[in-house]
Amino acid sequence: MPPSTHDNVLGTQVGHDFAVFSERDVDIRMHLLQSDIAPITTILMNMSRGKRAKQVKVEWPEREMLPHTTASLGGNSSSDVVIDIDNPEYAKVGDYVLNQDTGELMGPVIGKDDANNQVTLPANGRGVIGTTPTTIADNAHLIFMRGNIQEGGFASDALNTLPVMNFNYIEPTSTTYKNTDLLELSQTYSNVHTWRDLRALKMKDHMEDLEKKVIYGIRGLDTSGAQGKFFMGGLINQFVVDTIETVNVGAGGTKTFTKKQWETFIRRLFNFNQSSRRKTVYCSSEILETISDFKYQALTLRNGDMMINTAVFSYRSNFGIVDLVHQRFLNVDFGTDWHALGLDLRHIEWLNFIPQRIRENIQEKRSHSREDEIYQVNSMKVFNGPVHGVFRVIAQ
Repeated sequence: MPPSTHDNVLGTQVGHDFAVFSERDVDIRMHLLQSDIAPITTILMNMSRGKRAKQVKVEWPEREMLPHTTASLGGNSSSDVVIDIDNPEYAKVGDYVLNQDTGELMGPVIGKDDANNQVTLPANGRGVIGTTPTTIADNAHLIFMRGNIQEGGFASDALNTLPVMNFNYIEPTSTTYKNTDLLELSQTYSNVHTWRDLRALKMKDHMEDLEKKVIYGIRGLDTSGAQGKFFMGGLINQFVVDTIETVNVGAGGTKTFTKKQWETFIRRLFNFNQSSRRKTVYCSSEILETISDFKYQALTLRNGDMMINTAVFSYRSNFGIVDLVHQRFLNVDFGTDWHALGLDLRHIEWLNFIPQRIRENIQEKRSHSREDEIYQVNSMKVFNGPVHGVFRVIAQ
């Protein structure tokens, strides 16, 4: 038989060239590594539907009840009638002062000097109604006993706490995505370049950008530009700064914490009775792993519970229900490994200045491509900072 004269027949082999002729076996599904997207922002958006900001700066008043206690400052002798205390502004003329450490009752207060941290008692104002005058140690626990007036006497002085105005700014969040006509019409595995799949992916990016602002945002106003730029304050760096429980680990030591240290933090979260009986604690992986060793009895959540598909674990503490949620943005790369962020979600409001919307076809008119934008402008109110808290393990 004469040799082949066809130019493309170069030789013979058993089988065929797999690299050229085989059909690829590619899964039609796209497997996204980060699937748990923005747990804090998502639940706040769901809880605060319809609430909106009306100005670029949102404000809310906060107030505390008149405190009932203070501490002694430096100490006094058993005969002193000018008493040094941390907070004379909490006292009223006519109040009695109980030294809970010794049982001595002093009073009534006849004068106070806020500038010099002093209250004044009458000459016979130590050890009243049979109690024994004693030396007042530094940092003694002093309780104001108010409202006791003499028969036929005058009402006590008025003393009120002043409300404090807290605030936050709005902040825009913009995420764009773009595709060319040729890429959109090309047939690809897993539809990686189709407009529908690209929009779904960029929506997740957009929600993660919001989540970072909710957790780490710094409140402020940049006036260097012609129009100004607003920055929304977030939880850790702006509003959750009062209830912080820190476990310090010595140099070279292994980071960990005890069940008692954790429960001290939980007790502080539930310290105020205006707070709800439920807290949601967003945890780094290290915190969750350590808590799993405490063997809490899991609480079965009912259908319809807002945490049923979010919480890793829920349990009933001595003070209320605690929901534990894994938060990927609390990790070593963010400087917040070994951190937990405890929130009273009913004391946070997510506000729409411009609700989330898709701005389509924002590309230039001559472009053979399509570009869309996910856009929204939001703010957040965080009421009563001490009802939220941060737990952290720090290496010294």
